Amino acid sequence: MAQPASAKGVAAPVPISVSIDGSPSPLNSPLTLPQQVVFTLTGTSSQAWLYTWGSNEELANIFQGQTNDYLLLNLGPNPAQTLVVGPGTVWFQAVAVGSDAPPPPTQAKSARVESGVKGTIMISSTLP
Repeated sequence: MAQPASAKGVAAPVPISVSIDGSPSPLNSPLTLPQQVVFTLTGTSSQAWLYTWGSNEELANIFQGQTNDYLLLNLGPNPAQTLVVGPGTVWFQAVAVGSDAPPPPTQAKSARVESGVKGTIMISSTLP
């Protein structure tokens, strides 16, 4: 679904809801740089770590200012995030604070992991 343009001509941030108890919504999100992402933590946890993987399926700091391969999310909407990678596909997964990183995307898929599904962001080239 296309996002409305903001006053500066850049598309509005892409909204993604995440939970440590289920799949993100939407599961797959298209984004055109320099568009941002706004993660909203839902569910019963007051905080979560959002682990991120780069297009090479390695844990990576894919957002500006991110450290430790995850973002700390608070319950509800969180500040807009700016990607520092692209174009390509990146992955993310919310887990309880203090949890180890989940397996990489391909490994989780081959093991048929049923809970804690990873979401994807498909990044296209920078806007003209």
